This record gives sequence, structure tokens and C-alpha cells, in this order.
Amino acid sequence: MDLNDMDLISRLPEDLIYRIMQRLRVRDAARTCLVSKVWINHFWPSYSNFEFSIRGESDQKVELECSLINERLQKSCILQNQSIKRLKLAVCWCSRYLTNNCSSFYDQLSHTAAEGKVVELDLQFNSCLSREYVWNLQPIVLATNTIQVLKLGGDISLLSCSDVDVQLPLLHKLVLSHVEVDDEVLESLLSKCPLLTSVKIQGCGKLKKIELLKHPLLSKVKVLDYSSSVLKKIEIRAQNLKNVAVERCRNQGFKMEIEIRALSVENVLVKDSSDLKTEIVASSLDNLLVQKCYTLTIEVEATCRLKRMCLQDIRMSDGNMFSKLVSKCLSIEEMVIERCDNFTSFKVQKIFHNLKKIVVGGCYHLKEINIFEAPNLRHVELTYCNNLEILEMDAPMLEIICLGAVKENILEKLVSKWVSIKDMSFENCTGLNSLKLQGLPELKMGKSQELW
Repeated sequence: MDLNDMDLISRLPEDLIYRIMQRLRVRDAARTCLVSKVWINHFWPSYSNFEFSIRGESDQKVELECSLINERLQKSCILQNQSIKRLKLAVCWCSRYLTNNCSSFYDQLSHTAAEGKVVELDLQFNSCLSREYVWNLQPIVLATNTIQVLKLGGDISLLSCSDVDVQLPLLHKLVLSHVEVDDEVLESLLSKCPLLTSVKIQGCGKLKKIELLKHPLLSKVKVLDYSSSVLKKIEIRAQNLKNVAVERCRNQGFKMEIEIRALSVENVLVKDSSDLKTEIVASSLDNLLVQKCYTLTIEVEATCRLKRMCLQDIRMSDGNMFSKLVSKCLSIEEMVIERCDNFTSFKVQKIFHNLKKIVVGGCYHLKEINIFEAPNLRHVELTYCNNLEILEMDAPMLEIICLGAVKENILEKLVSKWVSIKDMSFENCTGLNSLKLQGLPELKMGKSQELW
């Protein structure tokens, strides 16, 4: 028999065909099932991965699509007594007439999803009209005990669920993006989700505080897009917390308090924010990254084993904050300071046994670097610190130096003091012609030949 005449796909095991179908978008799955009566009658009714997007200004078109979606869900899942694995629906409209109709459709969809034992529910309800047109989330959504992933975004209000007995025992991922929710509703929601591992809260303007206190499995938290003075406190206490990100939180007139308590944290990111007071209490912290922040205060517990700290584009009212922070973290392995204009001096009279690398760049007002002792420091990069006058580091094991736009006296001090240097590179450095490189038998020049 000619292989070209054989239907090889139909010969695949049924469970494999089913898995392939579940990975297709709903439109592609529907088209695929049309090629076979067996598929349309057997596999299509069991399809449970739905993703719909409705956009436009045509009232008739949106109404038709809404009714077809609801009918499709009821036939495939309710009649077949199967759960909906994933349901994502994004509706964007620009018609006042559709406001009530779309809200009614969302109400029906909520009940269909709950009855269909939905596992992952993603609802985005966006109006091009004013913010007064919102959809009140149906209480049945927060009482669907099969939901494991819940994502709500846009013009959705959770305020109507203030008296709901929340039942989400399996929920492990929660995303709230620009929805209407207050402290009471959020606290009620979070308190009934013991298995939460990931939380993202974005631009929910009525929140005054975010507290995550009773979630032992929580590992990832992200809070972003707060430009008002409403949100005042973020408190996270979780034993297994690994990643925390706070982005674009710009407060005016007061400091937002951020408190993080965990056993061992991998990454803490604070980005594009201002007026923050951050306190980290943990036995270890792998990476602390702070970018584009103003009037920021960070406090780390003295016993915390911080491995890597990176500060970029920082303007702080307290010029000594960095020195105070580093002096508590004697186990640090790498420090990066870039484009921090307010830094004028960096003095730490401590012994850093684990410090291996220091990178300082674009700190034009930095005049002094003084590190008492770093016996294992091997790599130093100093670039565009034009006003640096004093450089004191007790680093007998230093091997690699990268210099860019620093003064001649700094170059001479580096070369004369550290005879262990094996690799040195320059960029835009004056005084290189008169620089003596004697006494460095193992020195290898880096990428600097064309700059001499």
C-alpha cells in the first residue's frame, strides 16, 4: 500500500490525538476536526481549552459572537460532563449599547465556567468608554473550588463580592490587573487560598495595603503600577518566598513601606519607583537589584547572607545609605554601582571575605572608594568615574582590572600596589604613555591596543 494514501494521523492513539487537540487554539481545533466525522463527533466535544477575543464597534457582531461562545461552552463541557481546562476571554468594545449586553454575557459565562469546573479562568473586560462602565464579578466565580489559575483585568469590579464566602482551595496563581478591589475584599480572597504560589497585583487603585501573611507555599510576588498616594504598605511573610518585584510605584509626600520576611529569597527587584522604605528580613538573599529609583531607603537584616547587589540609576537623599547597607552584608560576593549620581564616597571599614567582584561605572560625583579588606577580591571595573581621587582597597589577590576614563594618579596607584594583576584593559584613559607597567610579570593586556 502506498504510504501517500494512508491516513497516518488517524492511526495515532486516541490519547495522543486528544493531547494534540488540547494544544491547538479553538479556531484551529475546530477546523482540524472538520476533516473527519470521527473527530468532529468524538474529539471536538471533549475539547476544553478555549481562548476567545472579541473586539470592535459593531453591536450585532459582538452580540453574535457572545452568544456563539456561550452556546459552544455549554454544549462541549456541560453536556459532556467534562471540566473546562482553560477559558480565556478578552472583550473590548466602544459602544454604550453593548455595556449591558456584554455584562449579561459575562454573567452567563461565569455560571457556565463554574458549572464546567473551570481550572484556569482569564477574563479581560475593557471598555473604551469612561471607567464608570464596569462589570461586577459574579460571586460564583470566587466560589468555584476547581479554579487553580485566576486572572482578572480591566473594567471588572470585585466590590460586589465583599460578602461572598470565598472557596478557592486549589488556587495557586492570582493576577489582578487594574480591577476595582479594596482591602477588605482582597484580604477575604487571599485568606481562602492556602495553596497560593504566585501573586501579581497591578494598578488596583483602591488598595491601601497588600498583606500576604498566611501562604506557606508562596514563592513569587509582583506589585506594579501605583502612581498615587493610596497604597501605603506591602507586607509579605512566606517561608518559601523566592522572587519579589516592585515596579513603577511612585508615591508623593510619604514613604511606602515594604516589608519582606522569608527564610531564603533568591531575587528582590525594585525598579522605577520613589519614596519607598524597604526592609528585608531573611537568612539569605541571592540578588538585590535596584534600578531607576529616587529617595529610596533599603534595610537588610545584619545576619542576611546577601550574595549580589546591583544599584543602577539611583538618586538617594541619603548618600551614605549604600555604605550602611553593605556594612551589614559581609558575605556579599559581587557589588555593582552604575550611574548613581549622588554617590560621593564609598567607605566601609569591614572585612569582606567573600567579595570577588566590584563594578563601578558612571558615578561622576564619586570621589572616594575605601574598602578596608577584601582578601579574595579578584575583579575590579572602574569606568567613567572622572572625579575619583582616592582609591583604597586591601585586595592582595586582585587579578583583573578594567579601567575607563579615570585619572592618571588612580592608574599609577593600581599598578604600583597590586603586583598580582594578570589582566588589565583601558578605555579613554589619559596618561597611558607615561604609565610604567614594570613588576607585573604575568600581566596580559586586554582590549586596549587601539586606545593607546
